Amino acid sequence: MKWILSLLGFSPKSQSNLCSCGSKRITKSADVIVWGTVVTLTNSPQCKNCTETFLNKWATRCDKCGNPICTGEAVATGKHPGTYIHLNLCCTPVPDQILGHWGEGKLVPYEYRK
Repeated sequence: MKWILSLLGFSPKSQSNLCSCGSKRITKSADVIVWGTVVTLTNSPQCKNCTETFLNKWATRCDKCGNPICTGEAVATGKHPGTYIHLNLCCTPVPDQILGHWGEGKLVPYEYRK
């Protein structure tokens, strides 16, 4: 596989910039569509198409603003049971309960250490 990539002009250094599908991964600001909403990312370990597929599969919707909550974003509880809201000044000026961050289709709670 490496010799094929070298024939195509990819050096070992540039191979780290490839997604598992072989396309170039996101390394600078790029817009992706998640549930019809444009989300700007600064980097991703995947290409644009794979990133959009992943985020559309695992995102949830914010109970306050209706925009997607993507994997890795901090969340707090929403008004309705089982819902979440973005942890930012627009959606959560004073959070009732900070829960953790959104994982692959589920909440990943913060661990509090004493």
